[in-house]
Amino acid sequence: MNLKPINAGFSKAKNYNYKDKYFVRLFPNDQTTQSRQNEIYAQTIASEHGLAPKIIYTDDDMLMSEFIKAKHPNTDDYHNPAFLKALIKKIKKLHNIENTKLAPSLTPFQKIESLLENISYNPFKKLMPTIFSWQKRANELNQGFCFTHNDLHPFNIFPNVFVDWSEAGLGSLFGDLAEIAVFLTPEEHTTLLEDYFSKPTMKDAEQLKLHWQLRIALFSAWGLNQTPTAK
Repeated sequence: MNLKPINAGFSKAKNYNYKDKYFVRLFPNDQTTQSRQNEIYAQTIASEHGLAPKIIYTDDDMLMSEFIKAKHPNTDDYHNPAFLKALIKKIKKLHNIENTKLAPSLTPFQKIESLLENISYNPFKKLMPTIFSWQKRANELNQGFCFTHNDLHPFNIFPNVFVDWSEAGLGSLFGDLAEIAVFLTPEEHTTLLEDYFSKPTMKDAEQLKLHWQLRIALFSAWGLNQTPTAK
């Protein structure tokens, strides 16, 4: 087969381009059957709403879908008001998909704990109570769960669709918004909230800040987990 490797970003999966027609994703060996089924289900539902590539074929080891001929956003795109508005509109459309059978997502704090579980050098140890307090407050403010992607870094964003649904699940909408906020200035955080809510409240702003802090901590924990000298 004429398979060309594709940069998978931060994913453990092996991704390939087949003749510019199909995208082939080989599931990581450590991805559970339940997780694979959840990923396939999430992408199927999202594709029915025009938010993900259509799945062509799946089995226990792989997923084949439409190949997307488009570019990922760069850092400058995030500061473009028109781009940000269109992106937030797509995210809100995803969050409005109802009656799914998705599994609940792990909270950022739970993910951080998992990433640091086998780390011998853990500079996060003294920070964990603070990170936990952010998660606790976010849980207190949360008013319900919705369909979330949970991994909206630039490699997973195309102009019309999102890809890599391996982290998708029921979670707080502010998790997805926070992943976009990481690339924005504090002033643009306000624009993001206005694009999503029209008239955001103080609690909306507080939740975005909490989830933004949690995402920064999560990205840092992931980076530490990938450092050989820390293990």
